[in-house]
Amino acid sequence: MNYERELAQIEKQLVTQDPLLAEKLETFEQITAPRPPRAGPRRRVYLLA
Repeated sequence: MNYERELAQIEKQLVTQDPLLAEKLETFEQITAPRPPRAGPRRRVYLLA
């Protein structure tokens, strides 16, 4: 059995039945998506106190 395929089918079925769930899932995917790599070298900031 391919659990990932089965889960994807169940998820697709639930999302098509419930638009609110689809919206929440999209938001969750945006939050958990990996961040894009930052361009350029990192800058160091020193606090002088």
